[in-house]
Amino acid sequence: MNSLRKKLDLFINDFPMDEICKCISEKYSIERKNVEQLIETFSNETKVTLNLVESHLSTDKRLLEVGAGLCFFSLFLKKEGYNIVALEPALGGFGVFEKIKDEILQYYSNIGLEVLNIPVEGLNISENGQFDIVFSNNVIEHIPNLDESFSSMKKILSKNAIMLHSCPNYLIPYEPHFGIPVIKHFSDISKTFFKIELKPNFDVWDSLNFITYFDVKRISNKNNLHVIFKKEVLYNSLLRMDQDDIFYKRHSGGGIYRIYSFIKKLKLLILIKYLPPMLSTPMVFSMALKNDKGN
Repeated sequence: MNSLRKKLDLFINDFPMDEICKCISEKYSIERKNVEQLIETFSNETKVTLNLVESHLSTDKRLLEVGAGLCFFSLFLKKEGYNIVALEPALGGFGVFEKIKDEILQYYSNIGLEVLNIPVEGLNISENGQFDIVFSNNVIEHIPNLDESFSSMKKILSKNAIMLHSCPNYLIPYEPHFGIPVIKHFSDISKTFFKIELKPNFDVWDSLNFITYFDVKRISNKNNLHVIFKKEVLYNSLLRMDQDDIFYKRHSGGGIYRIYSFIKKLKLLILIKYLPPMLSTPMVFSMALKNDKGN
């Protein structure tokens, strides 16, 4: 898998940033730095997505990336010979990135990636077939109909399939997109106090469903799915502050960085490693069909 990581680095490094940014900014009168920032963020997150799925990857499995964003990761896997389909409805909260995505897909049209422009709840086995791996990174929190969406994803799973998802856990009162404190059932207080409607990406807020650890447990029970939460996720996420320059730039102005710096100075960071998944944000979890014995 190390070779795959190196290939992903090459794929991202070879991306024609100047050419694509110039084309988009001139064609749609969008400020270039905004285009660069969006592309930089999504391309950087492909490394996290690879960490999420790499141990399960196989060229004989059929993959579905839910909420593929600018489709960087799906394009990369398709280029490397994986049987992958990307789903990206771009429904609300993401402004101009549909235009950026179209330019990127056009540039890599020779790869032949299949992209489904439907909501997650629109998935069905008759039209989309079955998948062996269904995954998403920082997408689940933007899905408006969680119950319907997970029900649809379950229906397109093959017998031994697995779902892999990473998303915020709003049981922890922190909103990572805006770097502000928030309590799920009192989110309007944060919206008003921090004047979200005046921020350039305010529409992202309206796309949030504020999913929690207990929502995932409830949904898995409702759909007869076996769920496992990964440990040490918050710890590893905090370490990115020192290891990932782009991640640091995105979060250095938020409350989570100040908390991280405080914990680090007190030499208490190692304690975060032992927090239960329920108290972790983000949360990473896998879901699979239960067998006849309920396991």
